[in-house]
Amino acid sequence: MKSRKWLLTLIAMTLNIFLLFFITPQAHADNCGSFSDCLGTIDAALLALLAVTVIIGLVLLLPEILPFLFEAASEELLIVGEESAEGLIAELEASGTNFSADAMVGITRSAAGDVVWLEEGNASAGLEHIMAGHGGDFANIGIEGEQNVAKLLLDTLNSETPIGVTNNGAKIFQVVVDGVEREIAIVVGKNGFIVTAFPL
Repeated sequence: MKSRKWLLTLIAMTLNIFLLFFITPQAHADNCGSFSDCLGTIDAALLALLAVTVIIGLVLLLPEILPFLFEAASEELLIVGEESAEGLIAELEASGTNFSADAMVGITRSAAGDVVWLEEGNASAGLEHIMAGHGGDFANIGIEGEQNVAKLLLDTLNSETPIGVTNNGAKIFQVVVDGVEREIAIVVGKNGFIVTAFPL
């Protein structure tokens, strides 16, 4: 279906180029007398044809464009809970906590009352580290993609209390994914930064 839409758009564009470059003004001479008389009419017709072609192309390609628009929108700061991001970030700033607002993916207040946040991070900590090391593990329990993993972690920290601790100090939480009880481990730094997380 997608290839058909691209093909129709290509045909419309090709037709427009063909009319623009290969149909000469002399073909209209009988209707408007001379090249100079016809030029305005031909230009207007070609501009109208170009506009129609663009509109047709946009209509045909709209289903392919929309997902990218929604994806861009989904990359905005994820906020879990009733408090505003501005208020939570202001609390971090007031406490002197070191963080990167530009790299922040999401923020919330934990069930224990602390401000916790997730940043894009790097290979050692943060969302990049989580997805690189455990993205497949989360997908195996039905949580696919960075945004869904980030939301699960923030939702869990916001509403759940730990049921245990792993040997390396990660807090264990019980969550329900697609009707199935799961356990996930989350490591949060003393400052509230989400270091890593993984399903158990």
